Amino acid sequence: MSSVVQSPYTREQIVAWLRGLLTVAWADGNFDEEEQNMITTLTQEELAPKTDLGSLEPISPGDLAIELGTNPATADNFLRTAVMVSLADGIYTKSEDIVLRQFADALGRKPKTLDAVSYTHL
Repeated sequence: MSSVVQSPYTREQIVAWLRGLLTVAWADGNFDEEEQNMITTLTQEELAPKTDLGSLEPISPGDLAIELGTNPATADNFLRTAVMVSLADGIYTKSEDIVLRQFADALGRKPKTLDAVSYTHL
């Protein structure tokens, strides 16, 4: 017996979330296989099982903030998954750090995780 988990997020939030993850993955100009797998896993298992990632475009920090809304838990959950994507290939780059910090600022969040991982970027 399989069960379907109802997402607490709207379709618009999920699309913005995925666009944000893709923006982070492409920040260094290289969408690695590990990043692709991480996003696919999150997409297929948790957020939106039937979403075609190939049709998504990058998103600006302002648009991400508008689409995700003002709930701090939503912002924190997005940032947590975005950090996971940035670390998926084992290399945390300066360009990924910049995008993550722009997203955090737009979302009104100051995650300590970014300070910790910023020491590892190239």
